[in-house]
Amino acid sequence: MSLKYLQHAARIANPLTVVEQITYLLFIKRFDEIEKKREAKLKLKSQEAGKALFGEDQQESRWSRFKDVAPQRMGSSPSSRGSTGTPPS
Repeated sequence: MSLKYLQHAARIANPLTVVEQITYLLFIKRFDEIEKKREAKLKLKSQEAGKALFGEDQQESRWSRFKDVAPQRMGSSPSSRGSTGTPPS
């Protein structure tokens, strides 16, 4: 996919906004990968997790969960979806 296609598909006027969003998604994906490796290593050693990169209230922001969110819900914040991740009625 080209940057121009993504820009048009998302109806974004400024191409820098597309680059910024892609950069953020790559960052959050890598951040989650690092956390998963750390969690697996600690589980293997049967140690306590200690200070997590993602707090309990930030679990929906992890790439592994975020990537499965429907596009219609992407614009709403996790807190507005409630603790179960479903949109409020």
